[in-house]
Amino acid sequence: MSDQSKIFLKFEADNWYRRNSKVLINNELLKKDKHILLSQLEKIIKKYPNKSLNILEIGCSNGRILNYLKNKFPKINVFGLEPSKLAIKNKLSNHIRIKLGVAHKLPFKKGKFDLVIFGACLLYTDSNDLFFIAAEANRVTAPNAYIIIDDYFCEKSQYFQYRHKKEVLVRKMDYSKIFLWHPFYSLLSRKITNNRIKLKNKFIADSSAVFILKKNSINNF
Repeated sequence: MSDQSKIFLKFEADNWYRRNSKVLINNELLKKDKHILLSQLEKIIKKYPNKSLNILEIGCSNGRILNYLKNKFPKINVFGLEPSKLAIKNKLSNHIRIKLGVAHKLPFKKGKFDLVIFGACLLYTDSNDLFFIAAEANRVTAPNAYIIIDDYFCEKSQYFQYRHKKEVLVRKMDYSKIFLWHPFYSLLSRKITNNRIKLKNKFIADSSAVFILKKNSINNF
């Protein structure tokens, strides 16, 4: 396990949850901030009205996105993975099954999920773990599954020092690339949002993106 993962599992994921807990329990803010992600998720789920889809969110925090989806689509089964014990303790619903862990080692069976969501967590991962993260997501997804990535975006990878812990580097990049080199994966859509965020009394440009990827079985070729 990388040092960066150990830092988040040991204390920083809990610290992140404490800093953001007020926002994470506000569902109205969820609808405002995550409308692109939620609309894409809803479109996919609506394609399978008679199927009990298994959905996993990696970096789910207290499960607010999963809770929103479960309330809207009661037939689906929702699972989460989260490095914060505190976030898991404060999960929004008992219908959400959240396990403690990190993205490069998923505690789930092969081929279990129809849809995997990376919820703004990849920027905190160690670059040495990206191969393992993609391999694990591939392992736990069924043929013809979807992978959705919602994260900060940059065409060319950039690294920044994490302001809450100097030993940690955060990264902005095109995260679809960790899957698209493989012939089984295709990009269905890419929606980029340009934002202005306030940092030290200055506004700076920032971008985020929602990627929808499809895992094709060999029978689809």
